[in-house]
Amino acid sequence: MLAEGWPRLLPGSLASATHSLIRMGHAVRALNAAQTPPRVAELGQALGYWAARYQPLAGAAHPTGRHTATQALDAVPRVPDQSGGVSARVTQLAHTPGWTTATTALRSPSSAEEVPLALAALGTPG
Repeated sequence: MLAEGWPRLLPGSLASATHSLIRMGHAVRALNAAQTPPRVAELGQALGYWAARYQPLAGAAHPTGRHTATQALDAVPRVPDQSGGVSARVTQLAHTPGWTTATTALRSPSSAEEVPLALAALGTPG
C-alpha cells in the first residue's frame, strides 16, 4: 500500500506544512521496529491525512528518474525571491527553471521494502 501510495502523494507533500509526510515517516519507522495493529492503523491514518490535505505543487511532475532523494533535492533550484515564507517561495516554483526536471529526476521505490530506506534517506544529512 505504501509503495503504491507514496509516489502518488509525494507531489502534495508540502500540504499542511509537511505534517502528513512527517507523520507517515514516524509510522513507517515504528512499523519497521515492530508491526502492531495500532502502528498499522497509524500508517493508514497518516496516509489518509496526507490524501485529505493533498495540494500538488505547480509544475511538479510524477517522479520517473533514477536519483536518490538526496540527489533529487540537490537538483532543486533556488527560487529567485528568497524573501517571505514558504508559501511565497512555493508559488514561485512553477516558474523556476529546472524545477520540473528536478521533480521528475527522483526514483520512486519499486517495492514496499524500499520505502523505509527511501524515507530514511530524506532525513539523513548529505
